[in-house]
Amino acid sequence: STCEWGMAVSERRGNHCPEECGMISIVVAMDANQLIGANHKMPWHCPADLAHFRQLTLHHHLLMGRVTYEHLPKRLDHRILHVAGHKPLSDSDVLPCSDVQALCREWKKKEEVLYVCGGAQIFAAAIAYADELWITRIEQSYTGDTWFPAFCIGDFRLLSNEQKEGCSIMHYRRR
Repeated sequence: STCEWGMAVSERRGNHCPEECGMISIVVAMDANQLIGANHKMPWHCPADLAHFRQLTLHHHLLMGRVTYEHLPKRLDHRILHVAGHKPLSDSDVLPCSDVQALCREWKKKEEVLYVCGGAQIFAAAIAYADELWITRIEQSYTGDTWFPAFCIGDFRLLSNEQKEGCSIMHYRRR
């Protein structure tokens, strides 16, 4: 398979699981260089991407790292948040996660989607378990300090590519 965006993940899953099993879905916005952040924030403001993220994740479970959670510009309402990290959280409205890979393995036994929302370390831990990717490609290039981890895009097939103002939203499913 073609690995145009980086090296293949070291742990491979078999064929895509049936629709009724738990699905791991990565949701990420990035520029052409796979940049995802600058100083703990997205370096762009793209209303089309934000609307897509809200519509996709509303009333679902989301997994993110503690730093990503602590730097959210506002509370993500009507979603169940799993926050990964080793430090205890003061927010009783979130579910702590001490092992991202263990959560992903356990999620495969559920009948729900888990949306993985960042940051880079969480994406790196979850990419081997991802059944689908929602990648918003931001049109301009930016400067920053955080990139999406290397992975093999050839492990996924493109299902849709929707042009929006300032970005394109691509939906991939694991082959």
